[in-house]
Amino acid sequence: MLGETVAALGGVKSAIEIVKTILQAKSESDRLSAIGELQAALIEIQQQAMALQATVAELQDKEAGLRRENEALRQRASDLSRYQLLQFPETGAIAYELKDELRTQGEVRHFLCANCYQKGEKAILQQHERSLVCQSCTNRIYTKKMPPLRISSPDF
Repeated sequence: MLGETVAALGGVKSAIEIVKTILQAKSESDRLSAIGELQAALIEIQQQAMALQATVAELQDKEAGLRRENEALRQRASDLSRYQLLQFPETGAIAYELKDELRTQGEVRHFLCANCYQKGEKAILQQHERSLVCQSCTNRIYTKKMPPLRISSPDF
């Protein structure tokens, strides 16, 4: 973009020089020739200005996309911060559990896969016999007994 800006400014400088030539021209034919050069220079400046506008619009689109991506990452980080590391005492396996104080009304006690959590992904472990299984990465946590699933009682 800097190169395009410099080129546009160079075009403006050329146009100024052509205007000076027009003003100093001794004959009508010299003036008409210089006016033709000026028109060509102005067309070039206009094209460069349009290229700059396109570049600015492209950069604005990229900025908006980065802002959306940043907001999504912040939201994901905020959501993941609601969980704490948990070690199952029977087997030593680890997972992430929703912090009790952050559990909302009616939210079921659940566990996140530690592998997926480290990648910034929220993958809820699903109970399967005496294990918890991640549907995303197929990680399996074996437990001797299943932790009780508590549901916050709704206020009616």
